[in-house]
Amino acid sequence: MSIASLILSTVNIKTVTVPSMILSAPTNQGYIPHKFYFHQQMEQILMQYDENHIVFDGIYIGYLGSEEAIDIVLNWLASKKDIPIIIDPAFADQGKLYTFITPTIVDKIRKLLGYATVIKPNVSELYFLLGKSWGHEKDSYEEIMNLLDEYKDNFLCDVVVSGVKKGKEIGVIALEKANNTYNSYFHEQYPVSVGGSGDVFSSVFVACLFHKYSLEEAIVEACYISKNSVLSAYQEHMNTVLVEPHLQEFYCRLKK
Repeated sequence: MSIASLILSTVNIKTVTVPSMILSAPTNQGYIPHKFYFHQQMEQILMQYDENHIVFDGIYIGYLGSEEAIDIVLNWLASKKDIPIIIDPAFADQGKLYTFITPTIVDKIRKLLGYATVIKPNVSELYFLLGKSWGHEKDSYEEIMNLLDEYKDNFLCDVVVSGVKKGKEIGVIALEKANNTYNSYFHEQYPVSVGGSGDVFSSVFVACLFHKYSLEEAIVEACYISKNSVLSAYQEHMNTVLVEPHLQEFYCRLKK
């Protein structure tokens, strides 16, 4: 959430953030953090938006983390028409569900995606959403293309899949639902794994779409900024993504 707010506000997108929970620490540090839910507050905030006729230009949904939070968002989205809704499912990676995520939550996320104009799963999330088993050999460009082609009629919106491998490169494959065409973008994969790279990609991607970029243009820009943010973290020996040095460049590129 902090990365999303930082990136979106940098390019003059006024954000209203509604947290579903707060975790006491990252989930990838080898222990289970404490969690603090905001279900009641979420419901009251979203209800007040509707009561005051507040209209949004777009909606960006990421990690929700509980059945209750997803139910609240499902009820709220039922009345939202004709605005872009971008959903990053944010529930799995490397073939494993995130901490606190259950199969029931995954089922509810499938329902949530029915409201999306664009969904942005990573490879693992795509396999879970389709009820398929994942393996490292299934991250390849050929495997994901075959999977998207086989199940393209199951999707009601554009699909952007991140974390796809192509030789020594890593990148994205996108299915544009309107005409059932594919776009892809790949770049060098650095010998490091840093936290937050997916958040940077999704947030830059969303910012570009809200600035009326095409799907293909948004993917290229998101890959560029996230790639450089990972490289900066690698050069500084950090284990979390370093996006701040690239925000001014992103702002200038977006304004061209």
